[in-house]
Amino acid sequence: EDESLKAQVVQAAEMLAYEMNTLSSSVQDLRQQANDDIATMVESINQSLETLEDLNKQIARAEATGQSTADLEDERRAELKTLSGYIEIDYFINSDNQLKVYSGGNALLNGDAATLSYTSSQTMNGEISYPANISGIMLNGTDITDDINGGELGALITLRDETLPAEQEKLDALATALMDAMNTAMNTGSSLPARSTIIGDTTDLSVSDSLSATGSFYIATVDSDGTVSQSATIDLSTASTWQDVIDQVNSAIGGSVTASIDSNGQFNLVANTTGEGIVLNQMDSAINPDGQSAGLYLGLNNFFTGTSAEDISVSDYLSDSSEYLATSTADTAATGSAAVYAGDGSLASELADLFTTNVSFDAAGDFAAQSDSLSDYAIKIMSSVATDADNASEQADSALTLYQQTSESLQNLAGVNIDEEMARIVELEAQYEAAATLMATVQDMFDSLLAAVR
Repeated sequence: EDESLKAQVVQAAEMLAYEMNTLSSSVQDLRQQANDDIATMVESINQSLETLEDLNKQIARAEATGQSTADLEDERRAELKTLSGYIEIDYFINSDNQLKVYSGGNALLNGDAATLSYTSSQTMNGEISYPANISGIMLNGTDITDDINGGELGALITLRDETLPAEQEKLDALATALMDAMNTAMNTGSSLPARSTIIGDTTDLSVSDSLSATGSFYIATVDSDGTVSQSATIDLSTASTWQDVIDQVNSAIGGSVTASIDSNGQFNLVANTTGEGIVLNQMDSAINPDGQSAGLYLGLNNFFTGTSAEDISVSDYLSDSSEYLATSTADTAATGSAAVYAGDGSLASELADLFTTNVSFDAAGDFAAQSDSLSDYAIKIMSSVATDADNASEQADSALTLYQQTSESLQNLAGVNIDEEMARIVELEAQYEAAATLMATVQDMFDSLLAAVR
């Protein structure tokens, strides 16, 4: 019942939710960046293909007029090398010395250069994915996104559609497990002081909605000391709609509490006597088909709200007044007896233990379904990201080495060695300087001879 300690708990929970929101936003920002880079890369590929088409035409004209094509072929080879960095390709040069380029079985340069098109998507979030909400990379009206594997473009697609969504799934799994565990525990409890108004987090309910439920729950109004003024046990097994539940509450507790469903479809409980609050005990209530208690199903005493790491937040009633943090479970006490009382910290202890108690996690990303503590699962996420980053760095180094070796092999096949050519240029420059010096000397001698004759 220490309000300063309750405030610390709520503040820590708000910071945790904020960090999850921030991590989720970072993942989606990276996806957005990758998506924007894909659009830029498609334009670069189109420009490269146009350049190769133009070089093919220049080579054809040069051969037709008997001119050398060596420099043009070197330019074409360099541009082909640039294109191969953008996208994985297959190519060959036919008997007419014309370059043909394919990627994933799709013709990119076969006479005329093909044009790829891509429409960048809206701002990313966890609900946006390819191909449901993200357009494909189109070639002649056909989506070739799945055919693109290698090159920078393939890497960006993998990052946007596989790597980063997998990390988002892990964050979401942690967030939902945290919400489920905390909300399940909190809905077994009541606070001291008790809230005079309780509004459930569940929305879109209607008084006419059919209800399949069993068991009962306890409801009471209490004063500032937790002593019961009015109480009732609500039998859910006799209710076929939410209106039946509302009618039971409003009649059974002697007018001390008014139950209703508001315009947002949220279940409301309001204490009608100034200075009194409402406490609940879920007893054996179960709402089908999941068998959740009435409080948990309606979200009457949730700690967190939201659906994922993207929107997890502390419930408004706790953010507004941390004194309403439940630390104990209400007794099903009769009028005049204490239902909640100072010093009972049983629920607070249970909440603290949740972070080291195993809970169930669904399969997420490259994580299999598992039973683990919230703390250990968070550590696994961080460890996995660090390992992936290290592996990516090693793969990048290996790919760079392979690229350099392949580039050197291509240069050797073309009969051009950059180091040798640079050495020859330096030698020619030295010879030119020597010849220039000799010519200057001869000119001086010639001028002297002419002067002597005159």
